[in-house]
Amino acid sequence: MANTFMKFDTLAWAKKLEKSGIPPQQAEAQVELIFRIVDDNVCTKKDLQDSEGRVAVRLKELDLKIEEVKRETTEIRKETAEIKKETTEVRTEIIKEIEEVKRKTEEIKKETMEIRKEIEGLKKETTEIRKEIEGLKKETTEIRKEIEGLKKETMEIRKEIVIVKKELIIEIEKIKEKIEKTKEALSDKLSKWIFCTVTAQTAVVLVAVKLMH
Repeated sequence: MANTFMKFDTLAWAKKLEKSGIPPQQAEAQVELIFRIVDDNVCTKKDLQDSEGRVAVRLKELDLKIEEVKRETTEIRKETAEIKKETTEVRTEIIKEIEEVKRKTEEIKKETMEIRKEIEGLKKETTEIRKEIEGLKKETTEIRKEIEGLKKETMEIRKEIVIVKKELIIEIEKIKEKIEKTKEALSDKLSKWIFCTVTAQTAVVLVAVKLMH
């Protein structure tokens, strides 16, 4: 620091110390020490001006930084407001979608209940149909048994018919033999009448045999 800030009279201060009883050499040493302390620590006007200039520069820089922070803060607030707006819109859309999902869920539940009811009805109908099928199976089994019985009866009837045919053929042969013998024995009208009667009977028998076929 320069000595222009204040003039320090070391000689005058040394004399004053000597008058107070301090030896000259000690007085001069103390004054020199005091001068150095003052010279190293006391600010001059130029030092204050330099400090003010540096402070002004720092303040200006600080103001610029404050303005920049304010600008960034404003932008952040705008972005925050936009984000809040978007968040509100998204929340509104999400709420709408949730309500729509709830509505569709209720509709699906109703449809599911109706489908379950229909399934229960179909189960009942299926059970009834199965019962009817079982009944039809039993009836079919009985009908088959009856058919088998009828087949057996038909076979027996056919066997009886064959036997009857054989017996009729034998009887016809016998009648033919009688007719031949009668033709030879009879010569008058009575013989002819008997012959016609026997022939008629034979014809009736033959017709009956054909009808049985």
